[in-house]
Amino acid sequence: MEAAIGPDNVMSVVCSAPPDSVKGWTRAKVYIEGDLFCHESGGTFFELVGP
Repeated sequence: MEAAIGPDNVMSVVCSAPPDSVKGWTRAKVYIEGDLFCHESGGTFFELVGP
């Protein structure tokens, strides 16, 4: 797992999926809204590809 905090204090998290998964990588966005921790799926991917 790798994570970084970006603009507006939003954390982007990239995780490797279990070995038997069809897609090997997941991404999520984590942030605080009021008193709540919120998270949104950023999708699943076949490969970890950088910009």
